Amino acid sequence: MRLTDILRTAWEGMWANKLRALLTALGVIIGVAAVIVSIGISAGTEATIADQITSLGSNLLFVQQGFTAGRAGGPPGGGGGGAAGLTYDDALALGTSIADVAGIATERNSSFSAKFESTVIDAVPVIGTTVDYPVVRDVALSTGRFLNATDLDKANKVVVLGYSLAQDLF
Repeated sequence: MRLTDILRTAWEGMWANKLRALLTALGVIIGVAAVIVSIGISAGTEATIADQITSLGSNLLFVQQGFTAGRAGGPPGGGGGGAAGLTYDDALALGTSIADVAGIATERNSSFSAKFESTVIDAVPVIGTTVDYPVVRDVALSTGRFLNATDLDKANKVVVLGYSLAQDLF
């Protein structure tokens, strides 16, 4: 058979079964679109994860308190005759004993309610930290200032708000 005969036979078959041809074409189109969307979502997720890992940087060292031997459960450093856990002085000692440390930032994560006048927002994530946090985490403020050594020494009540929380409160 010649190519023109094949194309003519195919056209006649599709013309005779219009609904079948339409549904077949629709199935192929939906299938190809689903594959393209799946690949796009996968690539976007992969890029997001890669960006998050890259944003941590290659020069960070995380030191965390762990469970001590003999304690099956419970929070680290809490009861059971275990160690008291890491302290701020431990963090400072790490900074002075390791060469070329740009900054030491301790962190304590929690959540609280934020209130300004009559506006209350529940379960706001809060990070208690030290003055080197912007250097260590590579963050910048658009307005205002970050806490400083005087704030830490005097235990001043200082807060740095994220953009969305500031918009919600004020």
